[in-house]
Amino acid sequence: MLSGIGPKEHLESHNIPVVSDLPVGQSLQDHIMVMMAHKMGKSPPPKPVDYSYIGSPLMMGYTSLNKSKNYPDYQSINFIMNDPTPMLQFCSFYFSYIDEICQTLYDKSIGKEVLFSLVILLYPESRGRILLRSADPKEKPIIYNGYYSDPIDLERHAMYVEDFAKIQHTEFFESVNAERVEPEVCGCENKYSTEEYWKCYALCMMVSGYHYSGSAAMGVVVDSRLNVFGVQKLRVADASVMPKITGANTNAATIMIGERAADIIKEDLFLRSRC
Repeated sequence: MLSGIGPKEHLESHNIPVVSDLPVGQSLQDHIMVMMAHKMGKSPPPKPVDYSYIGSPLMMGYTSLNKSKNYPDYQSINFIMNDPTPMLQFCSFYFSYIDEICQTLYDKSIGKEVLFSLVILLYPESRGRILLRSADPKEKPIIYNGYYSDPIDLERHAMYVEDFAKIQHTEFFESVNAERVEPEVCGCENKYSTEEYWKCYALCMMVSGYHYSGSAAMGVVVDSRLNVFGVQKLRVADASVMPKITGANTNAATIMIGERAADIIKEDLFLRSRC
């Protein structure tokens, strides 16, 4: 947008000459995650600490509430932790939860094995946007993530978190007296309706999946060969060109966009060299 490619009115409001009037920065998408922790049996004896490595078994699952569907409703990422310190690092530094939440998780996990889980909304309907704060490239942009701006996202995410929480009543979890750790700061214990409780929990424990995409979508900002409409010799090849976020982690899809861009550029150069 600083180069003049973006919504005309927005660019002109910052006295930026318009090169191409396109909806850049609109339709921002991301996967929203809700964190959940279950403390289980007594943790095994600690091993010598290697602060350069955080090792933890990782399990990933995809769940469909309707078993007749051929695609999942939500994804879960699960870590088993024997030491609360790595969980504190995830909570505070990676996900930036408030101190009260992280301290509660740490205090209630001491001496216990903990299943640290993230329940991920794979198909969000909510959209955010990115705006310029000014024409100064040193100023950070204004980012409206738009999480849960479409009420259906909160309804679905609450339902998925409630479904995932049922693991507490499985045979294994009952055998180790598993108990879900709920930070009191969320204030959800006073919600009498099950639906309202899980909505409250989701709002308190939601966090970005860091899968930002869609802000320069194919079809409205770039064409099928990743050329920016109205601009010569300019392509975009990253997650921003996704018209709709993938129903899984965006990493592999983004790599393939880059690979496809390389093929397109080579094809175009080859065709021009033959002319």
